[in-house]
Amino acid sequence: MRAWMIAATLLLAAQVTTAAADSCTQLQRFAKIPFQGDDGLTIKLPVMLAGFQTHLMLDTGAVWSVIRSDIVGHLRLRTRSVEGSGLFDAAGKSITRIATVPEMKIGELTVGKAEFFVSDFDSGKPLEQIAGVLG
Repeated sequence: MRAWMIAATLLLAAQVTTAAADSCTQLQRFAKIPFQGDDGLTIKLPVMLAGFQTHLMLDTGAVWSVIRSDIVGHLRLRTRSVEGSGLFDAAGKSITRIATVPEMKIGELTVGKAEFFVSDFDSGKPLEQIAGVLG
């Protein structure tokens, strides 16, 4: 009896799996995005922010994206206040602004308008090398 129950359960699972697979659409590739790794085990993605070529560090665990305040000034991006957000950057400083990038591209993929939290962190590197974190 027990063997019959196991066999029936497996048969039902196989039918459900097949039905679910039949209803799925084909995966499609939108773009191929090259990346760079470094000795610190970080992944940097090539991005174009409002026509400016730079890189963002990929943080797969981040809920939001952050860019440096100096690139916000360099690109003359619009910002808005988020006072009292309760958010802090890696240095422990309160994040109080969001910048809107009118057009962003990651590799060959055009994202369009994107918003970033603005941080005063200084990586010590030129803007062309690293502009922030993509979460």
